Amino acid sequence: MKHLWFILFCLVFMQGTLFGQAPFSKALYLAGVESIGSIREKDSTYLLSVLTAPPPSYTYVHKSARTDIEGNVLWQSSTTNDNYVAVSLVAGNQGMVVNDSSLFFVGTIIEEPGVYPDGFLLKQDLNGDSLWLKSFGSNYEDHLFGIDLLNDSTLIVHGDHGTFSPGEEKVWVMALDLEGNILWERFYAGDNGLIRSRDFEVLENGNVVIVYRECLSYQSCGSGVDKRLRLLCIDHEGNELWTTTIGEYYLSGAPSENVIELDNGQLLVSFFREIGQGIRRAPILLWISPEGEVLQQYDFEF
Repeated sequence: MKHLWFILFCLVFMQGTLFGQAPFSKALYLAGVESIGSIREKDSTYLLSVLTAPPPSYTYVHKSARTDIEGNVLWQSSTTNDNYVAVSLVAGNQGMVVNDSSLFFVGTIIEEPGVYPDGFLLKQDLNGDSLWLKSFGSNYEDHLFGIDLLNDSTLIVHGDHGTFSPGEEKVWVMALDLEGNILWERFYAGDNGLIRSRDFEVLENGNVVIVYRECLSYQSCGSGVDKRLRLLCIDHEGNELWTTTIGEYYLSGAPSENVIELDNGQLLVSFFREIGQGIRRAPILLWISPEGEVLQQYDFEF
């Protein structure tokens, strides 16, 4: 399903290549929807992970929904603690995974007013009934952005592990069983400045790659500032295999980095860049070898 996002990403900037129309297009009214974070297809239906802030409180809640193949809503379900529960909207189509019996979601939760956010893992059945929600994190700001199946019995999630110490923020990865018990937990990077984990992909060989950005200076990390774009590769037990810098760019302030594995084993990374404060340029595609070497770059016309 993530591959569909890459195809749409490319076709938007290639005029004259679309020769047909979508079978349907319709708005979904789910009581205060702001955006859809992830979509999965199962048994000729669509499963959605949604960020919404319904009235009267307009407090963020996590919402899931299921539609038929024509977009008619079959059910919708909300999860909230009357405080703040939000789905992952960082990049890609990575905030939800589905197996034969369950839905799993990751995002950000604030347990009570005035405290720092944690990452959460939510499990629902295929009818949208919540089975449990577990939160993970430290005493500082933590987020979970992506989830996938490492194998039939193991989930893998990634995000950011925050601290108050410059240069110590980490890329955060956990493997969990299907009941949310931690099997292993690892922290990576964080040697130079502010870290933002963006997207990840479980490869055919069982390894995992994570694309993240790292500021060259912790004290200067705003929009239009040069940032290091990096790839991290780990094995199925969380051991770091390699980390490589694939470029230094004025990255867009908006989260836009995505990574997928191609059929030939190479990786394809996409992202937007900027020139100056908030001025977005056309997207860039990078073809990366299985060892992390940049093989080719394609710049879309501005």
